[in-house]
Amino acid sequence: MSEDIKWKGHPSMLYHIHKWFLGIILFILGLFILLLSDLGPFLGYKHLEPLIDSNLQRFFIGKELTSIIPNNNFWLFLGILLSVISFLIMLTQLIHHKSHVFTLTASKVMAHGGVFSRKSSEIAICDIRIILVRQGFFERLFGLGKIQIGSSGTGNIELEFTQIKHPDAVKDIINNTRDEICGRFKKHT
Repeated sequence: MSEDIKWKGHPSMLYHIHKWFLGIILFILGLFILLLSDLGPFLGYKHLEPLIDSNLQRFFIGKELTSIIPNNNFWLFLGILLSVISFLIMLTQLIHHKSHVFTLTASKVMAHGGVFSRKSSEIAICDIRIILVRQGFFERLFGLGKIQIGSSGTGNIELEFTQIKHPDAVKDIINNTRDEICGRFKKHT
């Protein structure tokens, strides 16, 4: 039986925009270096070979790797390395985004996360006693934040929706669902 999903979300990609920016910059730099390296002549670009000497190569890759990577392949190696690093940075961010799921149904609130090891938490909607929204300065500027949920079973925070967009709106959805299902919630003033 499928439950009625009231809200479902993932961590915001905007939360790690600096990592996305770094990945894109490294990718563009790696692509530029690849075009100017040994692949350049095939595509009509001039070769960077005259610009590099053994001292510059040793500066970038060290004495040990100098014998492995000859001068004429250094820029090609550097371009491929930067492209692979940028790809890995962006891939890890995408995997983090897709592997964490936050769900609110008519009966419970759930958080699932992880790729290799999985962590799953859930609280019955009627057992929720406290909902906190945490936002730092920059999180408020970008409309991001964290929701912490505690139940009547313990006095601790048991479940977190981290790095989500519009946390106040999600908190209102949780409160409205709790009011519908469990009766009117008495707010403390």
